[in-house]
Amino acid sequence: MRDLFPSDSPSLKEPSSKEKAVDDNESGKAATPSNVPPPPSPPTSPPTSPPTPMMAQYLKIKAQHQDALLFYRMGDFYELFFDDALEAAQALDIALTHRGKHEGKNIPMCGVPYHASESYLHKLIHKGYRVAVCEQTEDPRAAKKRAKKGGAKSVVARDVVRLVTPGTLSEESLLEAREGNYLAAVAIKNKESALAWLDMSTGEFFVRSLGDNTENNTDNRDALAASIARVAPSELLYVDDDGFTPKDIYEGATTLVAPISSQRALDLLREHFSTIDDDLQRIMCVAAAHIVSYLHLTQMENMPHLRSPQIEQGAGIMMLDAATRNNLELVRSLSGEKKGSLLSVIDYTCSPAGARALAQRLSAPLTDLATLQARHQCVAAFVAAQDDRRGIRDQLKATADMMRSLSRLIQSRGGPRDLLVLRQGLIQSRLIYTQLTSMNKSS
Repeated sequence: MRDLFPSDSPSLKEPSSKEKAVDDNESGKAATPSNVPPPPSPPTSPPTSPPTPMMAQYLKIKAQHQDALLFYRMGDFYELFFDDALEAAQALDIALTHRGKHEGKNIPMCGVPYHASESYLHKLIHKGYRVAVCEQTEDPRAAKKRAKKGGAKSVVARDVVRLVTPGTLSEESLLEAREGNYLAAVAIKNKESALAWLDMSTGEFFVRSLGDNTENNTDNRDALAASIARVAPSELLYVDDDGFTPKDIYEGATTLVAPISSQRALDLLREHFSTIDDDLQRIMCVAAAHIVSYLHLTQMENMPHLRSPQIEQGAGIMMLDAATRNNLELVRSLSGEKKGSLLSVIDYTCSPAGARALAQRLSAPLTDLATLQARHQCVAAFVAAQDDRRGIRDQLKATADMMRSLSRLIQSRGGPRDLLVLRQGLIQSRLIYTQLTSMNKSS
């Protein structure tokens, strides 16, 4: 290629001393400050102040409960911040505001009154959220005393006292009075499987092995799916290592839990219950232990009163898959509502506990003749004793939900009304016992 600028071209001149200085400066060499302007200073972002003691406490607690909305108690309100506030404000249709700044940005905030918190919890739980309830565990005056002694500002001590999930509800306003609210757990080992389920609001605890179930030519997975459809839990616990995918057979809330060995499961049950059934198989122990372990995690120091797991004998119950159950409309119509179902037509029970018992029996049709005959004998006895039947129904109507009230009181979530329920229930129970004894003698 031809040289466009030969060395003897008159257009090329020796650079001056000033030009050399500029070139030297651009190539990284030092230049005298008298003939080169100083480089511009890099742009600086405004300094961010550290979080306040209160916000630092919030961030620490929130880091431990990333999978739940954090209800952070501040005086007479539960406050939510950052992404929790954005989600809660939309889910609850409440005002979204902000409080201070974090890393130079406004902190989103919303809140709900402490005394009305149950109604907001109800909405969040039914929309699929988990809620971590963080309470003040120290009197504000004690915090002020600590501040004076330490010579610095001190924040009131707080900690999460409870995780509220769909399967761990106990408050009256969060529950359907005439329906059970079950927390279930699946355990699978090789060809064995088991399902355990608990109504925490009453303490009723059941477990069933599905390993030997071959009714209607179904394998273990089909039997498991049918059992889950019957129980209809509000929340299902499962272990990922089991190879079980709950979404294939269950549309409700699911929670992944850590595996537990059969020996550890047995030890955990023995620690919690004074006696356990000797016939509990190892796979049953694992399923039941998942529930007990989960309650320790969610209820913290306020463990509910639980009955020892009761083994349900699958041989005496008709196996119905989910599709058959839906088409029969036993407890729900095809639209998913109670109205229009068989239960809605025959439910003349006069107490919440009776309504739940009837729903359980309809969901699990008996195939054992002896048990069926025993039930028929009870029905025949009450049909014959018309006056006694009417009297007992009147007494049952005056009896509120003792089991759920007792459970709330045990967990320090009850109130004067629950004490009144127990008082009235015990009085009516005595009257019912006297009347049943009289019926038995006259028959």
